[in-house]
Order: sequence, then structure tokens, then C-alpha cells
Amino acid sequence: MNAVTPAMAAATTSVVEGLAAQFGPRLLRNFIRDRGSQVVLGTFISTFVYCLLVLRTVNGVGDKDFVPEVGVTMGVGLALASLAVLIYFIHHVAVSIQVTSIIERVGNELLDRMRELYPGQLGKAVPAEELPAPLSEGGTVVTDSGGYVLGVEQDSVFGTAKEKDLVVRLVARPGQFVVAGDPLLEVWPPSKLDDPTRKELRGGIILGSERTTFQNIGFAAEQLTEIAVRALSPGVNDPFTAISCIDRLGDAFAFLAGREFPSPYRRDDDGRLRVIAEREQFPELLASAFGPIRQYGRDAAPVLVRLLVALAAVAARTRQREDREAVTREADAVRRAAASVPDEADRERVHAQFAELQRIGGGA
Repeated sequence: MNAVTPAMAAATTSVVEGLAAQFGPRLLRNFIRDRGSQVVLGTFISTFVYCLLVLRTVNGVGDKDFVPEVGVTMGVGLALASLAVLIYFIHHVAVSIQVTSIIERVGNELLDRMRELYPGQLGKAVPAEELPAPLSEGGTVVTDSGGYVLGVEQDSVFGTAKEKDLVVRLVARPGQFVVAGDPLLEVWPPSKLDDPTRKELRGGIILGSERTTFQNIGFAAEQLTEIAVRALSPGVNDPFTAISCIDRLGDAFAFLAGREFPSPYRRDDDGRLRVIAEREQFPELLASAFGPIRQYGRDAAPVLVRLLVALAAVAARTRQREDREAVTREADAVRRAAASVPDEADRERVHAQFAELQRIGGGA
């Protein structure tokens, strides 16, 4: 058991360092949250603690020798179980740290967040005449400390707005960094915004020290973008990994292009406007995901071609005019980036794929 525990620690440390160097430190949370790794680490810790507790009951002083045979037998059994999970851990890590496995997990997480935050039909637009005109002059709820906005307790904010007869607009969106004193919410009418109400509303905004994918699709997409950008760096120079990330992003945004984005306006049961919560829109999500890959892969023709292939799949599924225009802008930027490709034949491949995208996207 004493030999297995250091081996486990060394293996875990090696895996963590390798993941941080190749894929970035932000992806380490995916390894830590992996259920198989948690079971293995829990088995080792449990075995170690159990053996220490049993050791304290062994008494070999004087005539009162006592050895807990059942406890020792259990300890040996747990040690054998630890060896078994170590073998499993080696295999599990060998599979899970492969770049294709990591990209697949991150891509699936991105799709899950899209399904959760953009669930088809949700929300109903409020006519402009129903919006309170003095909203821009409302009172503000500011943060007491700096940090990232992780999410919003929607039931809490909505409940307070309904109870106090307020209209609340979310100023800081999930993923945004705020410093002490920055506005989180805007409230109308300001005359009803007393200190207890400010405290209740502020409690509905969740702050943290680092960004997460909770209520933040942009961060989920940026993880794939980060892997691709690192793969395209001169020190790594692995365009195939970048292409795998582009494929996953294309799949996710093709799915998102067909979703009905919810209205930012939320009413109560009486039809009165209570909360205005604007989420990230398709154009800005698309630009933040594909833009950095285009910038770092501007001299790699295979990467630019695959970007256009992914954008063509997205363009074929867009239903909103502004979404198609966003795809057009990004595709045209890829076409212009092809000027950095040294070989003329490769540049022609990029332009040919751009023409195909225009045909698929109906003139996109």
C-alpha cells in the first residue's frame, strides 16, 4: 500500500502537468470532475485512512497482544482493490487524455449547455410600447466585490421583482468580470429600490473567482477555441487537432443556428414585464469562437478550408437574417485571411470553398 500511494500521486501529477501544458489550465477541471478519476482517488484515500485507523488498534505491548484479524483482512482486501483500480486508472487516463477524447467531451458539454440555455421555444417578445420609458433612468444595484459573474438565480430575481412591483434589467451577463462598484442590475422605478431590496437582488447574482460553463455558452465554446489556438502555435504546430476542434464547433453552431433564441423579456402571470435578461446572441458567439482560430491559422490552408466547411454547415441551417450575415462576415474574413497562405494553389482551394459556402448559404 505504501508503494501504491506514491505511484498514484506521481501518475496523477504527471497527467495534470501534461494536460496543463498541452490544452491549457482551464481544461484541468474536466479531468478533476471525471467520475472515473474521482472513484479511483476516493478508493486510494479511503484505503489509506482505513489502514491508519486499523493500525491504531494493534496492541503488541506486554501480555495483552491484540491483532484485529478482521480489520487486517479488510485492509489487505482494500489494498488489492486499490491495485485493481490503479490498473483501471492507467487505462482510463491513457484513453481520456487523448486529444480526440478531450475534444469530444468539451464539444458534448458545449451542446448540453446550448440545449439547456436555448431550449427551442421560450419567451415571447414584448411590444415596444409596453416597455417602461424611464428604464434607462432607473436605480442600480452594484457589486460589493470583484469577480466573474457565474450566473443568475432567476427565480430569486424574478420573485423579488414581482413582490416589490419592479422591472429589473440585468446589466452584467454571465462570464463578464466586474469590479467592486460596477452595476449588476438596473431597477425601475428607483423610488422602490431600498437597501433590503438591493440586498435581495444582489443575492441573486452569483460571483466567482473563475469562469465556468454554467449559464455561459461563450466560455464552453472558448475551450475548444483555446485547444485549437494552442495546437496552431509555432511550438506545437498541430493543425489536425485544430481541425478536430473546428469540426466540433461547426457541429455545435449548426445546432444553435436552428434554435429559437428566447426573448429577453420575462413577464409574470398577470402579463406584466418583470425582468429583462439579454443573453449572448448568435453573431457574437460565432465571432468569439471562430475568430481566434482564423487569426492564428491564417497561413494554414487546411485550417482555413475546414473553417469554411464548418461555416457552410452553419449557413445551411441559419433561419435569421442577422445570423446569416454573421456567417457571411466570418466566412469573408477567412477568405481574406487566405492572402497569407504562401502557395497559390492552396489559396485557390480556400476561394473555391468560399464560393461553395455562398452557394449553400443562398448568397451568404
